[in-house]
Amino acid sequence: MKGRRITIDKIKIAGGPDIKILKGFSYHLEPNQHATATIVGILAEEKDTKEWINFLGTQTVVTVSFQAEQGDKTIFSGYLNQINLQRKTGIPIVTMHLISGTILLDRTKIARSYQNISNSYANIVKEAIKETNYASCICTMGEQSFPEKPFIQYRESNWEFTHRLASQLKGVLYPDITTPLPRFYFGFPKEKEIKELEIEEYQAGFSEHFYELGGMEAGYSPQEFIFYQVKTSEDISFDTGILWKGKHWRIGRKLVQLEKEELFFTYMLCQPKLVSLNPYYNPLFAGMSLLGTVLAGEGETLKLHLHIDKTQEIGTAYSYEWTPDTGSVMYCMPKVGTKVSLYFSSEEEASARVINCIRENGETCEGMSDPNYRGLSTEHGKKLFLNPKELGISEEEKGNYLKLEDDVAVQLESNKKIEITAKGKAKFIAKQVLLETPVEINLARG
Repeated sequence: MKGRRITIDKIKIAGGPDIKILKGFSYHLEPNQHATATIVGILAEEKDTKEWINFLGTQTVVTVSFQAEQGDKTIFSGYLNQINLQRKTGIPIVTMHLISGTILLDRTKIARSYQNISNSYANIVKEAIKETNYASCICTMGEQSFPEKPFIQYRESNWEFTHRLASQLKGVLYPDITTPLPRFYFGFPKEKEIKELEIEEYQAGFSEHFYELGGMEAGYSPQEFIFYQVKTSEDISFDTGILWKGKHWRIGRKLVQLEKEELFFTYMLCQPKLVSLNPYYNPLFAGMSLLGTVLAGEGETLKLHLHIDKTQEIGTAYSYEWTPDTGSVMYCMPKVGTKVSLYFSSEEEASARVINCIRENGETCEGMSDPNYRGLSTEHGKKLFLNPKELGISEEEKGNYLKLEDDVAVQLESNKKIEITAKGKAKFIAKQVLLETPVEINLARG
């Protein structure tokens, strides 16, 4: 099928070096990737080296458009990523490599958490990109999907993190190439219209992605992974449904090429599942710990303000399980305001557990001055100690303790009445049993 032809005389280039004669143009629009374009042309006027550097250093926007009946229509708009200049028989020929505006979401690595699991996937995406100027997304998935556990963006750019979120929904990302702004689709673009194609020449194929997603065991049909590559002179947007060979298709990939002074468009027609992402996780999490401060505790769970976040409200903080090294031998929950470690046993955020409480008064606490003297103290003044020559329990403020010493044996001391009772026989067997009291001792024998 021949669409409305776009010939070289209708193509306009704005931004970057001034091109007198266009010699080549192409772009690739792939799922889950930044779109790229290449422009080749003869310079109207050659610039010196400093001016070329300025083009790259100031985030130069280059827009390619063509004259349409309703006015100029943008084919590709992005940032100048690389410039190459060469001379052929004295003619200055420049090659410009462009990249879509989504690259602005992929330049800074960020660490922060999204603990509010009442936020949908779509809202998490919008929250993640809001700090990037003019960033926006059209969410066609994730509005009614909610995570079971918090997501944590750790040393990931906003683009990488959004990419990973899309994979959890087995979805897809597409950059918006009609603007240099960081805008994209979170999910397959919704259909705005349907076109019918009549093309005789095509290439058919079967995608190995069928097996990567789990094949028939995961509930997929091989028919969903058949695709066709068709070529036409008509520019068709991704939000257009295609009727061809008696079936309904979507555009999964798009390649544009200038051939013999005319633009040709090669489309991959497929079902949306063919370009969907397989779920994956952040490998940096496996075996890693994040520091946090306890905001609240209940039962055997703790709410944390992770130190990678500027602030964290208690109401939206997630209740992480407290799983200390001692297990359930003793119930010692960290108190509000103490620092703890959030440990990840695998690359999934869902594996996170609070495992220990970090002591911060080691230099000022008398009981921590010597590592040979080990102990456990509670906020109520109770102590359990294990020293090189003694062990025991004590309540020093009230003068109560039970101590086992290497040199003295067993010592039991109290400022109140001490009673030793037993259902059977109570025996004291030793070379010497010493009992001291300032009042009296009563021994009764039955």
